[in-house]
Amino acid sequence: MPSFRSLFSTVALIGIVLLFASAPLAAGSQDKDAAKAREAGLATVTVFVDATWGNRTHGAARALTEVHQSWGRHGYSLVSLEPYAENGDLVGFFVSYRLSESPEGGQR
Repeated sequence: MPSFRSLFSTVALIGIVLLFASAPLAAGSQDKDAAKAREAGLATVTVFVDATWGNRTHGAARALTEVHQSWGRHGYSLVSLEPYAENGDLVGFFVSYRLSESPEGGQR
């Protein structure tokens, strides 16, 4: 029978792997959403960045950085970032962007 320590280590390792494996999926999703918004000509967009998975400080900072990079690659710049909490617990962020370049590459 496995010890509690080995069982805990296995569960912790699985959690870490899932946390890091899901980060590229979230970033890829934001890239797709930003590309669709750009193609649709949306001048402003607001997205929700979930902060409930993993560490709420470093994990949230990493998620926000990835989201900012994804939208920035498609010509959007940050307008507003508002934290969202429920019962005093951080849940995520509402992040608003505006299209800073026209599709032709000039300033909007």
